[in-house]
Amino acid sequence: PIRTHHWDRVLCYARRVKTVLVHEPDSHGPWLEAVQLLNISFPNLRSLKWNTKEPLAALFPYIRMSLPPSLRLVTLHLQSSAASQLSVLSYLSTGLPYLANLKYLAFVNIRRPYRVSSSRAFDQQMAAKGTALPPAYAQLASFSSLKCLNVGKLDGCPPLSATDSPSFQSLARLTVWGSTTQLIKNFLQWCERTPVTLLEECRFYCNVPTTGGVVYDLIVALGSDDMLAILSPLSVSFDNGFIAAMSIAWPKIKTLRFRVSSIDTRRGSVALSALSAFALRYPRLEYLQLEFDATTVPHGRHPPSQAPRVRQTQLASLDVMNSAIEAPAIVAHYLSAIFPGLQCIETDRVDGLTDEEEEELRQAGRSTLHTWMKVGKLVPLLAAARSEEETFWMAQAQTPGEAAP
Repeated sequence: PIRTHHWDRVLCYARRVKTVLVHEPDSHGPWLEAVQLLNISFPNLRSLKWNTKEPLAALFPYIRMSLPPSLRLVTLHLQSSAASQLSVLSYLSTGLPYLANLKYLAFVNIRRPYRVSSSRAFDQQMAAKGTALPPAYAQLASFSSLKCLNVGKLDGCPPLSATDSPSFQSLARLTVWGSTTQLIKNFLQWCERTPVTLLEECRFYCNVPTTGGVVYDLIVALGSDDMLAILSPLSVSFDNGFIAAMSIAWPKIKTLRFRVSSIDTRRGSVALSALSAFALRYPRLEYLQLEFDATTVPHGRHPPSQAPRVRQTQLASLDVMNSAIEAPAIVAHYLSAIFPGLQCIETDRVDGLTDEEEEELRQAGRSTLHTWMKVGKLVPLLAAARSEEETFWMAQAQTPGEAAP
C-alpha cells in the first residue's frame, strides 16, 4: 500500500499513470483523501479497479465527483452483492462519457470470487448468485448505450413492472443463463417491453431440458435480421419444427452453436440427415457447432448420392464435437454434397482418455478425432471433384453435337 508520505514520489509520474487500483479501503482510512484527488492527480487515467469489503454504496458518493471523465474501464470487486450496491450504477452512468467497459464482480467469499459480469462494452448482469435483484433493472436503465447484457439467475424474479424494464436500443449482445424454464418465462415478460432490433449475438445457458413452446416463444421474441450467433439451451430437442422456427426468427444467421448436456446426449438423438435441414433453411450459415450421430448414414437402398439435392455453399466450418462416426468415406461424400464449401471440421477430444490411449486408438484407426480428420481432408477433395464433373457436363451440354453421317 502507498503510505501518505510516499504520494509525493508517486505524483512525480502522475501524467504517465493509466491504471489505479484501490485495494480493500475502509471508510476511516487515509486513502479517501488520495482517491478524491484522482481527477487532479492523474489527468490521463483510463482504468480504475476497485477492490473493497465495505458496502460500495456507502463509499462511492465520496469519490464520485473525483472520477476523471477520461475513464474508459471501471472494474468493481465487491464483497457483497446486495441490491444496495447497484446504486453505484447511477453514479457511473453520468459524468463518464468515454466509459466503454464496465466489469461488475461480487465475492461469495474471499478465496472464490463470483463473477457477476464482464464484457467489452457496458456489460452489466442483472442479478447476483442466489436471489435475483429486480432493482438492477431500474439502475441499468441509466445506460442508454448498453451494448452487451448478461441476464442470469432470474428464476425467482417476480413479474416486472414497466418502470423496471429499460429500453436497450443499442443492445448487440445478449446472454441468458439459468437453471429452470421459469427463467425463460420471466425473461419473455422482460422482452415484451425491450426492443432488441440491433441484436447481433444471443447465447442461452440452461441446465435443464427447455423444449417445447417455451423455447419457440423465446426464439420468436428475440428474432432479428442481424443475429450472428446463438448458443442453444442445454438438452434442447431437435426436430423439424425447432429448426424451422429458428430459421424464421433468424433468416440471416451466420453462426449456430448447439451444445447438449453430456448426461442427456444419446446416440442417435440427432441424425446426420438433420444437417440437410440446416443446409436447406440457413442459406447464410457459415459456422455450425452440433453433435450428431454420424453412424446413421443411409446405406443400401438410399445412398447419399440418391438423397434430395440440397446444397448450401456458405458453410465453411463444422464443429462436430464428440459425434460418433463409423464410415468416414460415406460421411465425407454426404457432407461434400450438401456443404461443398466446407473447409474445416473441428472435433473435441474423447472424454476420459489419456494421451497414450488416444494415440493407441489413432494408430489403430479407431480414434474419433482421427476419423473426423480423414473426413475433413476428403470433403474438399470430393467437392472439387464433383464441381469439375458438373462443369464438364455443363460444357458438354452447351457444345453442339456432331452431325450424324
